[in-house]
Amino acid sequence: MRGLSDPPLDEVGQVEAKRLQVEERFGSVDAAPGVEPADAVAARALAAFTELICEYQDGPLVMVSHDAFNTALLRMLDPALAGINQRTACYNQLSRIGGRWRVDFYDRKPQ
Repeated sequence: MRGLSDPPLDEVGQVEAKRLQVEERFGSVDAAPGVEPADAVAARALAAFTELICEYQDGPLVMVSHDAFNTALLRMLDPALAGINQRTACYNQLSRIGGRWRVDFYDRKPQ
């Protein structure tokens, strides 16, 4: 609970407060009206990744996105990663071994 003497919320605090309101009202962000279902996000993430790797198959590839998209893609590539989090400005590394994608590491931050 915030008091009158607390400083104003910054942008991150405002987003977090909104998320908490949505969770209180609907039980989760995913259950709120108009939110893209998690399976649809995962299918879209995998389709975008597949398109990129087909177009840029001869070299390294850097793909930048937000946490929900990244976690959905990682879950599609490795179901054991369901439920992981992605911190702001983190990165993930994938390798293609024997025609399959492997998640080498995820949620790393620069040193």
